[in-house]
Amino acid sequence: MTGRIWLFSGVAATIFSASGCITDGYESAKLARDAGPSCDIPLAHRNQVYVFVMGGNNPVEMLALDKFRRGLSAQGFAKVATGPSIYSSWMASELRRIHSEEPTAVFVIAGLDSSASLAVKMSEKASDEGIPIREVVIVDPTGKTPTPRGGLRTLMVGTSYGIRGNSSAETLVITVPGQLGLSADSRTIDRVVQLLNEIAIENPPPAHKEADSGWAYPLAPDVPITLESKPDSEWDFMFDRPGGVTRAIDEPLPPRTPTPATGNNTAGK
Repeated sequence: MTGRIWLFSGVAATIFSASGCITDGYESAKLARDAGPSCDIPLAHRNQVYVFVMGGNNPVEMLALDKFRRGLSAQGFAKVATGPSIYSSWMASELRRIHSEEPTAVFVIAGLDSSASLAVKMSEKASDEGIPIREVVIVDPTGKTPTPRGGLRTLMVGTSYGIRGNSSAETLVITVPGQLGLSADSRTIDRVVQLLNEIAIENPPPAHKEADSGWAYPLAPDVPITLESKPDSEWDFMFDRPGGVTRAIDEPLPPRTPTPATGNNTAGK
């Protein structure tokens, strides 16, 4: 796990422009944190799953995209990056960067409404580069978007017509979507969260490397230090005496022999 922090982005639902607007992901983190105690999947597993979601560019699709993001985060997944199709290049570069920095991370790519086919192409390219794409989610009312090649696991969400043509994908049919369509429908969100939980529990987090207990100080002497002088020193218990005899720490010091004075004594003259 690297020290670099990736702030995930959500489309601001209050901005009604075709280009979209990227905002910081603090709200997603808060939603996921608040949901943590009720999640069955441990945080370490959930944080290994990165979700990239591309939505449409019109105001209704942007509102649906934001609700989709909130729905995933409110059930414990904070690492959700969302944006309209114009941010596809940024998402592709982030996929590569995260994979290079976190080899154990896995990815889910979702394409909502008019961005469905673009998400399929991104998932194919990423998979060809060796990036672990665990799921592709296609939300297409008509069900006409082809599933990605290469056998990638795919969930196709659509209405009752057309979806049956994608026989290789798992399907979720919602005949009467909510006000904002299939992407914001609670049944879509719940099914995607179920998939994310399955992916998270199947992908264990990296193990922490334990400290090496066999480290040795490289400058340790190869031979014992012996006391060569001052045998009556009060510190000699710390050294080996010649002959392998070392004074015990509680052994009293031997009496000192007074040292004769040197030089001429002229006192009294």
